[in-house]
Amino acid sequence: MNTTSSSTFDVPNPLTPLAYLQPGIAAQVMIGTCIHMGVLGIVVWDALHNIRNDYLLATKHRFEMPMAAYFLSRIACFTYGIGPIPIVHCRRLELAVNSFLTVSLCLNTLLFYIRVCAVYYNKNTIALSFGLFWLATVGMASLVPRAMTATHIGPAKHCTEIIDTHSLIPTYLVFFAYDSAVFAATSNRFYRLYTLEETSLTGGMRVIFLVPVMQLGIVIGAFCFAVDTPGLVVISELVPVHVMLGNVVTCCVFRNTKLGLVREPVDHDFESSRGARVLAPGRG
Repeated sequence: MNTTSSSTFDVPNPLTPLAYLQPGIAAQVMIGTCIHMGVLGIVVWDALHNIRNDYLLATKHRFEMPMAAYFLSRIACFTYGIGPIPIVHCRRLELAVNSFLTVSLCLNTLLFYIRVCAVYYNKNTIALSFGLFWLATVGMASLVPRAMTATHIGPAKHCTEIIDTHSLIPTYLVFFAYDSAVFAATSNRFYRLYTLEETSLTGGMRVIFLVPVMQLGIVIGAFCFAVDTPGLVVISELVPVHVMLGNVVTCCVFRNTKLGLVREPVDHDFESSRGARVLAPGRG
C-alpha cells in the first residue's frame, strides 16, 4: 500500500509541464514567464499610447531608412515579446523568435547610431567611429540565435530554452560598451551646446538629462543582460527586459525628435559655416 502511494505521488501531472522540471528550475521558469508577460504588456501599452504619433510619422513625413528602421524595430520587438508557445517543433520556433530578437537588437542600436550622428551633425569622425561600433553590435547580435536552442519539457508540447551564456559574453560586453558610449556622447554634446547658448540651462534640462538618463537605463539593462544567470529556462529572464527597454527608449527619442516635441540646442557655428547641410534629409 505504501509502495503504491509513493509511486503514484512521483508521477508528474501531464497537465502541468513544470512538474517535469526540478523545483529550482521550475521556479526560474515561472519568474521568467511572468517577466516576459510584463514586458509584452509594456510593449502593447507603448504601441497603443503612441498610435496617434505613429500615424503622424507615417503620413506627415517622408518614409526613408530611419523611418523604416523605427517601424520595423517596433514590429520585431512586439513579435519577440509574444515569445514561445506550445508547439511541436520547439527548435524551429526558437530560431524564429531569436531571429526577431536579433533584428530588434540591430535596429535599436541603429536608431541610436542615427541619433548620435544627428546630434553631432554627421561629423565624419563620429559617423565613422560609431558606424564601426554599430557594425560590431550587428555582428555580435547575429551570434544570439546560435547560442540558444529549445527542447520539450518532458512529453509536453511546451518548450524550454537552453542557453549557452558563456558564448554570449562577448555580445553582452559589446552592447554594454555601445550603449555606454551613446549615453556619454549625447550627454556631453547636449551639455556643451546648452552652455554655449545665452539662455539658461533650465529650459534644456529635459533634453540634457531626461533622454541620456533614459539611455542610462539601456546601459543598466545591458549590464543586467551581461550577468544573467545561466541555466535551463523557458525565457532568459533579463533579455526581454533589455530588448523592451531599448526599443521603448530609442523609439521615444526618434519619435519626439522627428515630431518636434522636444526642443534641442543648435550649433550656431556649424550652421553658419555649413548652412543648408544641417541634417537635411536626402542631402550630403
